[in-house]
Amino acid sequence: MDVPIISAFGISSGYGEKIVLHDMSIQIYRGDFLGVIGPNAAGKSTLLKTLTGIIRPVTGYVSLYGTNIAELSPRDIARKIAVIPQEVSILFPFTAREIVAMGRHPHIGRFRRETALDLEAIERSLTETDTSRLGGRYIDQLSGGERQRVVIARALCQQPEALFLDEPTSHLDINHQVEIFELLTDLNKKRNLAVFVVSHDLNICAEYCRELVIIKDGRIFRRGPPKKIITPVIVREVYGAEVSVLTNPTSSAPVVSIIPKGTQ
Repeated sequence: MDVPIISAFGISSGYGEKIVLHDMSIQIYRGDFLGVIGPNAAGKSTLLKTLTGIIRPVTGYVSLYGTNIAELSPRDIARKIAVIPQEVSILFPFTAREIVAMGRHPHIGRFRRETALDLEAIERSLTETDTSRLGGRYIDQLSGGERQRVVIARALCQQPEALFLDEPTSHLDINHQVEIFELLTDLNKKRNLAVFVVSHDLNICAEYCRELVIIKDGRIFRRGPPKKIITPVIVREVYGAEVSVLTNPTSSAPVVSIIPKGTQ
């Protein structure tokens, strides 16, 4: 029987006295590809931060393979979970390869040089993200799409079992959005990675994610395959918007189209 990587039970979480999540429970397994959607301020990013140990829940608890995540060190967590936040700031002009190599930090002790295993992990991460050709270029010389691939390669270099991403395509054009989700799909299949993506883009999540989790008012409103939960009724109830939902003739995924108020 599969054991969940992450199990959250009855978590309430937030910032100071402001509680954002309310009595939420969720489990994440190897091979899951979850898209987390919902309106602004619904609690999507707070859920990601709570599940990965960045924020401690006020009530309930989160476990990583059965151990309370609050009892684990950041290094222990990083060996199983990689997190790519919404904004990734890199202050110095490192090369792409140097940035990817930083992903080995959870596995390398202080004052220890890279071993053959570390070098192998670096090269594999570069290859799988198609960033080997960028290895010698400085990060500030890369396009937005190239930069995001390098950041994903750094996360992969941790050799995680779960990859958490917060709005990974928010600043990218449609071509690079597709490239990033194609890459995540490939990694999900080849590495059996659990992928947890927070996004505002209903259509790209419906196209690529195996399951969607809809967050509303700090609670899980629905969880299931896109075809079952991307409907005009649910979108109206969650977002307050009138939409039509069509079917992509190529993939059969649901496609959301806004109905302008003047035509309703």
